[in-house]
Order: sequence, then C-alpha cells, then structure tokens
Amino acid sequence: MDGVGDYTRRLSAELIRIGHRVDILALNDRFISEESEVVQLADGTELRVLRLPGNWSNIRRFNRAKKWIMGKNPEVISLQFVPYSFHRKGVPVGIDQFLLWLDRNYRWHIMFHELWLDNPNRFVQKAVAQIQQFVISRCVNRLKPVKVNVSVPYNKRRLQSLGIASDVLEIFGNIPDSRMRRHLVLDSLKKINAQKLLFFGLAPRGPYLTLVLNGLAGLLKKTGKHFCMVIVGADSPNKSAFIQALQESLSQERVSIIDCGYLNSDTLSSVIRECHVGVARSDPQFLGKSGSAIAMLEHGLPIWMPKLTDLQLVEYSFRRHLIFTDLNEALRFSDRSEYHSLLPGVARQFISQLTD
Repeated sequence: MDGVGDYTRRLSAELIRIGHRVDILALNDRFISEESEVVQLADGTELRVLRLPGNWSNIRRFNRAKKWIMGKNPEVISLQFVPYSFHRKGVPVGIDQFLLWLDRNYRWHIMFHELWLDNPNRFVQKAVAQIQQFVISRCVNRLKPVKVNVSVPYNKRRLQSLGIASDVLEIFGNIPDSRMRRHLVLDSLKKINAQKLLFFGLAPRGPYLTLVLNGLAGLLKKTGKHFCMVIVGADSPNKSAFIQALQESLSQERVSIIDCGYLNSDTLSSVIRECHVGVARSDPQFLGKSGSAIAMLEHGLPIWMPKLTDLQLVEYSFRRHLIFTDLNEALRFSDRSEYHSLLPGVARQFISQLTD
C-alpha cells in the first residue's frame, strides 16, 4: 500500500470499468532505477503503467514522458499532486515549467492530495510552507486546469486563500472488500476471546502516542476488561517503540498485542472484519483524506479518533455514526454495517466534474 499510488490505480481501474481509457505515468518513481512499462492489475482490471526512474535527470524524464503522452493523445491529463513525490523536502520548484513543456494544448486536471505545511512552527518550516504555496500557485496559473480538486473542505478553504477555486472530490478506502477464510493471522485473531482494536499504518509517536496510550489506559480503568491491540504495518523503529510503549504502559495481564506485520489488502480486509474498533490517526480536519480510516468505515468498522474532542470538528459525512471521540463508546457500538465502497461514486463524480 503506497497511498496515492493505490488511489490512482484503483480510480483508474474503475474509470476503465465504466468505459473510459486510462493510462498511468509515474513521473518520478524512486523505487526503480530503469524505465519500466508494465501492465498491472487493480481490482481485476488491467492498467498500463509507465514508470520513470527518479534517478534520471529532469530533462531525460520529461522528454520520455512527452513522447509517451503524445503517443496516447489524451483528452485530459490528471496531475495527482503530492509535493514530496517530486522532491524529498516537498518543494518541487520548477515542476510547472516541466509540465508545460509536455504540451501547452492539453486539458489539465489537478488533484491536490497535499498542500503546504499546515502548522509550521520553526523558521525553516515556515519557509518551506511559503515555497510550497508559491509552487502550487504557479502550477495552477501556468497549467490553467479545467478543474482543481482537493479531498477535504479544509484544503478547499486553504486554496481559496490563494485565490484558487477548487471542488472537493472525496477519497475512497484503499482496502477493497475481501473475505479470506484461512490465514495464519486470521486464525490467531479468531482464537482471542476479547475485543480487538485495530491500528494500521504509520505508528504513533510524540503527542499522538501519548493520546493513544492515555485512551487505552482510560479504557482499562473504566472497564477492567481484557482487550487485544492488533497492529498492522511494516517494521520500523517507530513501530517497535509503539509496541514497547504499549507493553510498558498497560497491564500485560489485561492487554494482548498482536503484531501482524505488513499484510496484503485481501488479508487486511479480513482482519478489519475480525476487529471491533479501528484507531484513526488523522487530525479532525483531515479525516476525509485518510485512506486507512475511510477503508475501516467502508468495512463498517467503528473508528476511535484520539485527536478528536468534538464530532462537530469533523467535516465528513460518510458513516458519521461510526466516528467516536470516546473509545469505550466505540467498543459498545454493535450495529455493524455492511461493506460499502465509495469508489464507484467518486469515479462518477470525477467524470462529471471534468465534463461540467
């Protein structure tokens, strides 16, 4: 799972399914060292993907991209904008000039998955945020897109502060429905006779880790019941520190921890079904751009938001009844909903906004 990459592949597959032609270009792929043009599967649909290595020079990558795009003759080029995918510090200065170099006559669409740093404190962070705003403004002014999208209302207001009009295009979950019956992880989970809390993605740290630990400790104090913490994610120092903090802060007699490691989406979908509550990492204003939180909601799993103090702060309408500020209340919720994917609706909305 790689966030925007999964989003792009799944949205493209759905657009193909409803009758459109879509190809994908990875313009700055830091995971390869040689050009790769492959056919990938997403949701059972074949996608043609050109991947250009990040270790190539800009001129070489953009010359190759221009030649490839001219051969496709697209009606619209959709730029899935994530500044850190073009520059490791999130300041891709000049990206607008290179994109214009591709061709000045194409119709452009921009989806801003990320904008500028939203809470810069140090001088360097404030400088980075200013440069990011400049790059965003230049991209819009030079490309003159037919439509600009963001995933949450908060980012729409931020773009408005720069004089850029945009519309919200909601994010769908990054874990499609699957019902695996046998897997070592699933077998272990089914043997545990306790309520299971799911945490998947980047491990908590800093103030957020403190919020999570305090919430779990409060649950133990209030209920005294045994529960199981199910952790899904690749190994990392932060994940090891998270597990160690859980072991040191909580009663090991009443809390069990299962580290599932990295799971493919099919297995993770089934794990979500085995759990009782998911832990959302998002700040309230960014819930609508969290693929992991939305995936849990699509699966009908109640979510606990440790950073949330008031549900009114969440500008998100899908299954609001499954969003909780109190962990104990989330665990008491028993009216589990069936799986419902937002993807088909998002794909239709995407096409509708481009053709308005």
